[in-house]
Amino acid sequence: LQQVEKYEQILDVKEAHPEWTLVTAKVLNPDPTGLQKSITIDKGAADGIRRGMAVVDPYYFVGLVVAVEEHSAKVMLAIDASSAVGAQLLESQADGIVYGRWQIGGRMDLSYVDLSVTPKPGELVVTSTNLETRTSQVPGGIIIGKVEGEPQKNPQGDAQTIRVLPAADFDNLKIVAVIVDDGEAGG
Repeated sequence: LQQVEKYEQILDVKEAHPEWTLVTAKVLNPDPTGLQKSITIDKGAADGIRRGMAVVDPYYFVGLVVAVEEHSAKVMLAIDASSAVGAQLLESQADGIVYGRWQIGGRMDLSYVDLSVTPKPGELVVTSTNLETRTSQVPGGIIIGKVEGEPQKNPQGDAQTIRVLPAADFDNLKIVAVIVDDGEAGG
């Protein structure tokens, strides 16, 4: 039943974003070593999957494709410490970069946010629509998570870091969708 619901949600996303081309994939397994927050999916180069493509669950940002085989691919989850994606606060439109923090005891941080911005508790954090901060192959406006706690001023004093509570349920990923084309020219 849950899988049927996931497929229906992916259809909803396809309707909401007709410009996107999605490839639905099953999650085969998490990183066996447990050192990285990554998953392997059952689609690969034969299905048009390439490095750097965004993966969604299906409403929320999950991560980026980091390695591709013929019939499988490795996805680095957005909570992994090697993960970074251009992001912005939905209401204030303030830009930053979301970094994974799992290996250092956190989840995600939105860094490099201008000090003049006061994020609202629970404000949504989405993938960036700003060409300067947008990550290549990642459409803007995909929900990453929401603001959690008080922002921390960076020691340099010119920006702040905001904790982000992820929207995706990274421990229970069974079916995901890869955005193989976001409809942007040259994207």
